[in-house]
Amino acid sequence: MVAGPRVHTSIASQVNDVLRGVAEVVDGRSFARRAQREGLRPTSDTAYERLLGEENVALVVELQRGRIRFIPTVRVIYREGRGGFVLLETQHPLSGLRLLGAERRRIADEVRLALAVTTRPPGSSGPAISDELRRDADDDRPRDEDEPGSVIEVEIAAGAGMGTRSFRLPTQAGELRLDTTPFPAARVDLGLHMRPNAESRLRAGFSLGYATSIGLRTTDRRIDGSTRETGSRSQRLDAQVDLDVRLGRGREAVELLVALGWTLRRFSTEAPVTLPDFGLGGPRLGVGLRVPLLGGRLVLYAMPDLQLLVRASDALRDDGLEGTSIALGAAAGVSLRLADALRARLDYRESHALLSSERGDGRDVDRYVALQLVYAP
Repeated sequence: MVAGPRVHTSIASQVNDVLRGVAEVVDGRSFARRAQREGLRPTSDTAYERLLGEENVALVVELQRGRIRFIPTVRVIYREGRGGFVLLETQHPLSGLRLLGAERRRIADEVRLALAVTTRPPGSSGPAISDELRRDADDDRPRDEDEPGSVIEVEIAAGAGMGTRSFRLPTQAGELRLDTTPFPAARVDLGLHMRPNAESRLRAGFSLGYATSIGLRTTDRRIDGSTRETGSRSQRLDAQVDLDVRLGRGREAVELLVALGWTLRRFSTEAPVTLPDFGLGGPRLGVGLRVPLLGGRLVLYAMPDLQLLVRASDALRDDGLEGTSIALGAAAGVSLRLADALRARLDYRESHALLSSERGDGRDVDRYVALQLVYAP
């Protein structure tokens, strides 16, 4: 067995235990050291071509780190023992750093299949596959390995983009108004989710997102007709519980997304202006779809949402804001996998708060677009 550089030693040890239950195992570390002394990567084709002939083995089992969508896997490559030609390649999902009992049995069956089409090395005796060893391995396997373990998925995203903010509310003293030009913005997201097991269609968890303007300056038109420019900040905070349901099987199965949480949107200035600092918040419900393409490498998603604004700043209520308001919004985007644990995501969010006052209807609209790098170990 030869393990790639990013394969955890615990996983390699579990696979090695499976191999010992099927056939005689030759320690692959000496092969790896010889390759490194010659300046070769042990899992490279050149290393196999130059050095494998001296090992006197029937089969090479190569381990690499893999990923199916958001589920970590161990990728197993079975190579012919003399020239290193690939015979079979498979992926096995992991539960954390644990190889489940069903996956261990799959690997054992794959080894037997690969050995059946290879030539035994010179000097070997007895069958390459031992039924007695197979039975012993099955008898000695702890039964709790057959119970699927939960899969924890962590996602950290950060990036930058642009945003706009507009506000209008009729009051007794006149109309409060804010209209910004597009301003630089930053966004960070954190997600923690769990699947009951690697094959489960259900995923549940919690996510947190924060977006803020950077260097925003607004111009205030005062009652006397003069203007005043001041530093301002537009912010949005989303905290929610997520429930995702995969509607089919395979890498390209569409997922139904349901989110229930709380959203707070704020606007503030460094100096007092006609428009007071204010905040609007309340529970939000979103329902959408996630559509994987190209084997999960490309993902499209969209989620409309409805928010009930039950909290508003006292300053707005003093200016005539009445009762409970609602906000209609949506989020949409596309993400592309760049590496096993790294994705690029373009995300757009927009929300229209419909406000009611003694003098008429108002509106608060925020928009953010951000390009993020997403790390999902």
